[in-house]
Amino acid sequence: MIYPSHFKDYFTSKTRYQAMLFLVGGKIAVQKIEKEALYYTVWDELTEEAVLRIDKPGSFIQDHCTCGRSAPGSFCKHIAAGILLLNQFHYFDNSVSTMAEVLKDYPRLFQPKPRELKLVTPFDQEKKKPAVREYEPPPKPPVPKKSREELQAAKKAREEAKEREEKIKAEAENRIKEKLMSILPPGYDIREKKHEPRQDLVFVLNPKLSGVSITLEKAVFEDGLGPVFKGKVTAKDISARSPLSFEDEMLYNFFLMRGSSFDLGQKFFEYDNTSAPSEGQEHLMLFPEMMRRILGESRLYWRKDAQSSPEPVQRPGITLQAVIKTEQKKDEYILRLAFSGDGEIDSLENVHRLMLNPMVVLYKGTMITIPNLTNQQFRYFRGQGSKVAIPDSLRLFAEDTLIPGLIQYIDVEGVNLRRIKEPEVLKKGVLLGENDMSLTLKLVFSYDDTLVQHDPARIREVVRNHEGYTVINRNKQFERDAYELLSEYPVKETQPGVFLPRQDPVLFLHRKLDELKRDGFEIYGEKELKNLIVKEQSPRLVLTIRSGTDWFDLRGDVKFGEHTLRLKDLADSVKEGKQYIRLDDGSLGVLPESWVRKFMRVLPMSSQSDEGLLYSHAQALLVSEIAEEAESVEEDEIYTSRLERLKDFRGIQIKEIPDDINATVREYQKAGYSWLHFLKEFSFGGILADDMGLGKTLQVLMMLLHEKRNRPGVPSLIVAPTSLLFNWINESEKFTPELRFFRYHGGERKETDRLGKMDYDILITTYGIMLNDAEMLREIRFNFIILDESQKIKNPLSKTARVAYRLRGESRICVTGTPVENNLAELWSQFHFTNPGLLSSLNTFKQLYITPIQKHEDKDTLAALRKITFPFILRRTKELVAPELPEKTEIIHYCEMEEEQRKFYEYWRDTIKLDILSEIQEKGLNKSRIKILEGLLRLRQIANHPRLLKQKEVNKSGKFDEFRLLADSVTKENHKILVFSQFTKMLEILRHSAEKMGIQYAFLTGQTMNREEEVEKFQTNPEVKLFFISLKAGGFGLNLTAADYVIHYDPWWNPAAESQATDRAHRIGQNKKVFVYRLITRNTVEEKIIKLQEDKRRLAESVLSLEGSGFKNLTADDIKELFS
Repeated sequence: MIYPSHFKDYFTSKTRYQAMLFLVGGKIAVQKIEKEALYYTVWDELTEEAVLRIDKPGSFIQDHCTCGRSAPGSFCKHIAAGILLLNQFHYFDNSVSTMAEVLKDYPRLFQPKPRELKLVTPFDQEKKKPAVREYEPPPKPPVPKKSREELQAAKKAREEAKEREEKIKAEAENRIKEKLMSILPPGYDIREKKHEPRQDLVFVLNPKLSGVSITLEKAVFEDGLGPVFKGKVTAKDISARSPLSFEDEMLYNFFLMRGSSFDLGQKFFEYDNTSAPSEGQEHLMLFPEMMRRILGESRLYWRKDAQSSPEPVQRPGITLQAVIKTEQKKDEYILRLAFSGDGEIDSLENVHRLMLNPMVVLYKGTMITIPNLTNQQFRYFRGQGSKVAIPDSLRLFAEDTLIPGLIQYIDVEGVNLRRIKEPEVLKKGVLLGENDMSLTLKLVFSYDDTLVQHDPARIREVVRNHEGYTVINRNKQFERDAYELLSEYPVKETQPGVFLPRQDPVLFLHRKLDELKRDGFEIYGEKELKNLIVKEQSPRLVLTIRSGTDWFDLRGDVKFGEHTLRLKDLADSVKEGKQYIRLDDGSLGVLPESWVRKFMRVLPMSSQSDEGLLYSHAQALLVSEIAEEAESVEEDEIYTSRLERLKDFRGIQIKEIPDDINATVREYQKAGYSWLHFLKEFSFGGILADDMGLGKTLQVLMMLLHEKRNRPGVPSLIVAPTSLLFNWINESEKFTPELRFFRYHGGERKETDRLGKMDYDILITTYGIMLNDAEMLREIRFNFIILDESQKIKNPLSKTARVAYRLRGESRICVTGTPVENNLAELWSQFHFTNPGLLSSLNTFKQLYITPIQKHEDKDTLAALRKITFPFILRRTKELVAPELPEKTEIIHYCEMEEEQRKFYEYWRDTIKLDILSEIQEKGLNKSRIKILEGLLRLRQIANHPRLLKQKEVNKSGKFDEFRLLADSVTKENHKILVFSQFTKMLEILRHSAEKMGIQYAFLTGQTMNREEEVEKFQTNPEVKLFFISLKAGGFGLNLTAADYVIHYDPWWNPAAESQATDRAHRIGQNKKVFVYRLITRNTVEEKIIKLQEDKRRLAESVLSLEGSGFKNLTADDIKELFS
C-alpha cells in the first residue's frame, strides 16, 4: 500500500509537487467509484483519465493512466494526485471506511462529453453550477509504439553510456592531478589542504519598479570569498540535496515549477486568503506561508540591480512606526507619510513590500517591519511620492473624517491631540433609543465623560471637538466584560454593540432597567424617550358587581397614582395581548404579573357593556378571580349567594328521589340526581359524563319525573341516536312508567302541526329529525333539553351542532361517557350548548386553552380549565362508585401475518406510501387527507383479512386463524362473546366461519331491522354464544351483560368508541369477570393505531382530572410513521 509516509519511495520530488498542485488547483474530478476503484479525471496540458484500485487492508495496488507514463515501481503524477486526494480525506487512516464513504462530499463529474468537460474544483463547491472548460487537444504526431521491454533496454543503454563517459572523465582528471602534485615540496600532506567548495541553494530578492521578484539560485561558497552565483536552480540541483524535509521539498519544487522565479506583484498582495483564487492563480494559496519561511532563511540575498552581485539581506530587527505629518498651506492641506524609530526611510521609492500583516519591507537591502501601515496606505502614498495634497475645499472633510480615522492607527503630527491612556473615570453604559414602539440599546463607554460606542475592532477612539482631537486608548478587557454581561440579558444583537430586547420593550424597561443599573450600567437617553415612558407605580383595582337576569355586570376603575382608567380600558388592552395600558398623559402603566396571568385568561371571556364587562351567571367563578385582585369590591346579594353556593359545590344536599321509582337507586345515582337539581336551581346546564353502564339514563329519568310532578304541562326534549330511541322508552317503561313519551320519528311525524299542543311529558327524536325539522322544534320552549351521546355535536362547525345551539330550553344537559374523544374543541361545543358564553368564543377558547394545553402541555392552563368547568361536569368511574362490579381484564393479543399475507401487505404499504408522500409534496398535507385515509383503510383491511380487498390470490389471514382458535376455546367453556368490528364484510366472514364451526350467533349491523330480537336472543338463549356487532351500530345503548368476553377484532382510532362497546358487557348487572381481547396484527398500521389511542386517552383524562398531558396534532411525519 502506498501510504503518504512512503510517498517518496514511489514518486520523485517533482512528481509529488506536481500532484500537490493538481489537488490544490482543483484539477481532479471524480467520475465514479466502484468497489475500491477510483475513476477520475486530471486536467494537465492534456486531459488525462486515471483508474486507481486499492485492496484495503493490504498492499496490492493497480493503476492505469491514459498518459502512459506509469511503470512497475514508478507511478505518474496523475496517479500520485489520486493518492493525495484519498489521503486528504483520511482514507489511509481508516481501515473500515470505503472509498465511496470518505469521498461522499467530494464533487464528481459524470459522463463527460468528448469536447465539453465540466471542471469541478473544491473552490466551486459553493457555486450554483461548476465551471465549464472547453478543451480542444492539438493533434499528436504519430509515434511508433514500443514495448515496455524495449523502452527499459533503451533506458539501460543510455545509463551505461553515461557511466562510461563519467569514468573516462574521472580517469583523465586523476592523471592531471598526479602531474600537478609533482611540483609540490616533498612530504607535503595533501589531505590537510584538500578543499571542496560548498554549494547551496539561496533565495535572491530582486527589487523592481512594480515590486520584488524572488529567484531560487545556486551559489558556491569558497573559504574567505563571497558566494559565486551559478544561475537558477534545476531539478538535478534539488535531487542532489536529498533527503529533504517535506516543507523544503515543496518550497523548492514550487520555484522549480515556475522557472525558479516568482513575482511579488500587486496580484499577490491583493489576494485574500479567505477566498478562492482565480483560475491560474492557485499558487497564491500556498505562497504566504512559504514567504514567511523564505524571510526566515539565513540564505537570503538581494540584488540592487541586474548588473550587481547579490548581497546578504540585513536583518537588524528594525521596527518603524508610520507617522502622518500635517501642514496647512494657503490653498491646500498637506499629509506626508514619514517614519519614526531606530532607523529611517528617506523615500518610499526604495521601499518594496515583502509581507503583510504585519507589513515587512525591503529598504536598500535591509528588512524592516512597519506594523501600523496597511497595504492600501502604502500603495497610495508611494504612488503620490509620500505626500498628499488636499484642496482647501476638502479641508473640513480631512479634519472631520480623514484625520480621526488615521489617528486610530497612525500617529498624526501637526494637530492638537489630547491622549487618554488611563482614564480617571471609566464607566459602562446603555444608550436608549426608540422608533415608535421599538427600543434600541447601544452599549457605550464613558472615558472621563467622553462617550464612545462599543466597537470590538477599534483599539483607539478619536473624538474631535473645538479644542482638537481626543485620542482614547480603549480598555478592551473592560469593554469585553461589559459586552458579555449585556449579552446575558434577553436581547439580540443586530449590529456590533446595538441590541434589541427579545421581549416587549415596555416590559423590558419595567423589569430590566433597574437590574442593569444594579449591574453597574449607566442609563443614557431615558429622559429623551417619548413613546416608551413607563410609570413605576403599582396599579390598584376597585370593582362593583351587579346582577342582571342572565348576566353579572362588572364595573370599576384602575388607578396608577393620580391616573384613573376604566375597567373596560384594561380589558381592551388585555384582549390585544398587551401587558400594559396607555395612561391619559401618554405614559404607560405596567400590569402586575399576577394580573397578567389571570386577566389574560379571564377578561377575554367577557362581553362588553357600555360601561363595563358582562359575564354569564355560569361564569361566576371567573368573576371571583377578577375580584380576588381588587383592592375593594362592592357586590350585590345575588352574586354573593351564587358564588357561595358554587364554591360550596362539594356540599350539595342529597335530594329525595321521586316515589314509585321501579329500581334500586345507588348512592352515586342519588348524588347525580341531586347534581341535576343543583343545575336546575341555578339555571345552569351540565354534562353527565359517568362511565358507560353506570345508569346515566336512570338519573335523567328521575329528574324528568320530578319536573313532570312539579311543573306539569311543560314538556322536555330528548335527542338520541336512532338505535337508542327504544332503549329510552323501554327504560322509562321499566323505571318511570308515569312519564309519557312521544316518539317523534318515522310515521309519528305526520302530526307535526299539532306537536306543540299534544299532551306528552317527553318528546324523543333523533339527531337526523332534529336537523330536518329544526324550525318546527325551535318554536317550542322546552323545560329540559337532553342530548344523549352528545359527542354527536362535538364538531362546533357542523350543522347538527349549530341547530342544537339554537333550540330553546330552560335547562340543557349533555349525556355522554366520552365528553372528549379527540380534542378540546369537542368540550367547547358541548359547553356552548349547555352554558353559552361560559368558555367564550371558539377562537378565544383556542387561543387561551386549546393551544396551551394540547400543543404546549401547560398544566397551569389545564388546572384553570378544570376550575371553570368543574361544577358543570359530573363524571364517576365504575372503579370509584361500583367497586363490587367484577374485574375487567384487558389483553392485547398480537397476531402474526401469514407469509402470503405479509408480502401482500408490504407490497400495498410501499405502493400507498410512495403515492401518498408524492401527493403531500405536491398538494400539501391538508389536501391529501382523503388519499391518506383511503390508504390507511386498505392497510387495515389487509391486516384483518386480504379478502376484504375483493381479491382471490391471497386467502389467508393470521388474525382470522387466531380468532377461530380463541372463539372455539372460549365457547367450549360455556362463555359468551361479543365480537366488534368496523367492517361489516369482516363480520360476514366471521359469521360464516361460526356456521362452519357449529356455533350459534346473533348478528347486528346498521342494516339490521330486528335489533331488539337479536339482543333478546343473545341475552336469553344459552346456545347463542357469539354476538357479531358493528362498532358503529351497536357500540352504545345496549345492555349485553350475558357476555363475559369481548373481542375487538380490529382497533379503531378513537379509544372511547371501543370503551363504549366494551361497556355493553362490563356494566351494572354484570356478575362475572369480563375479559377484553384486542386483536392486533404485528408490524402493521394497527400497532400505530394503538399508540394513537393512548395519546387520545391521555387527553381525555387530562381534562377530567389533573393527570396526563396534552395531545399532539397529526403531522406529515406522523403520516410517514403510519406507513413505515
